Amino acid sequence: AVTARSTEQLDETVRLIEAAGGRALAIPADVTDRAAVEAAVATTERELGSIDLLVNNAGIAGPWKVTWETDPTSGGAPWRSTCAARTSAPARPCRA
Repeated sequence: AVTARSTEQLDETVRLIEAAGGRALAIPADVTDRAAVEAAVATTERELGSIDLLVNNAGIAGPWKVTWETDPTSGGAPWRSTCAARTSAPARPCRA
């Protein structure tokens, strides 16, 4: 199973996996949303069985500086979403 916010990216990844002879399941979800991650894990287990390998590769572009040089008080929503994707999002599928 592959998960991303972009259906376009998911479709391409599924196509490549299936072209190589694999089986793939596309699940659109925002990994910063706990309920979405829990639903994605449940769907994966229902459709494909237990998860044997989990690759956490979530990321988001921005703010356009290294984290320690970015002012969180001036970043607003971009700062929060970047931090969520880089810190708490990788833990969500592990706990679901």
